[in-house]
Amino acid sequence: ASATVASPLPASTTMRSCAHATDRRARSTCAAASFVMRITEIGGGYYRYDGADRKRTPDPEAIAMFAEEAQRLGVPQRKPSKQEIQERCIYAMINEGALLLEEGIAVRASDIDIVYASGYGFPRYRGGPMFYADTVGLKVIYDKIMEFQKTLDSQYWQPAPLLEKLARAGSSFAQWQAERKV
Repeated sequence: ASATVASPLPASTTMRSCAHATDRRARSTCAAASFVMRITEIGGGYYRYDGADRKRTPDPEAIAMFAEEAQRLGVPQRKPSKQEIQERCIYAMINEGALLLEEGIAVRASDIDIVYASGYGFPRYRGGPMFYADTVGLKVIYDKIMEFQKTLDSQYWQPAPLLEKLARAGSSFAQWQAERKV
């Protein structure tokens, strides 16, 4: 029995509209959908789970597809360190938190910390992403985001204006929250 795979494209998007896509976002969406469909055709992912013990091993066919797609897109291949992977995940979260504060979606940095520590499994001993940011230093985080912007993709690494303002002032989210008296 073969499984039916739902298209990753929005219902209003057809392969015909992909062939005639003119704007960057539409072309990008179509390219991503095509790539997902190709991965699905070979069995669904980066790993194979072969044998009775279902031990995972990287799928050479998938790895070749990823390398081909990276070459097509001009994305250089490299091996980021464990620290860089952690920083990219957590610093993006902190940057988004700063946007939430700035836009008034969250009132206090500590509100964001409570949500992440209680609802998303952020390590409680770290206090939440915004508290963690204050312990690392907003200038350190801002500088690293600027580095990611230069070395990775400037489209995805735009520092939140609040983060930039606090980093340049040598301030913290806790100080910002205290000054607002909320």
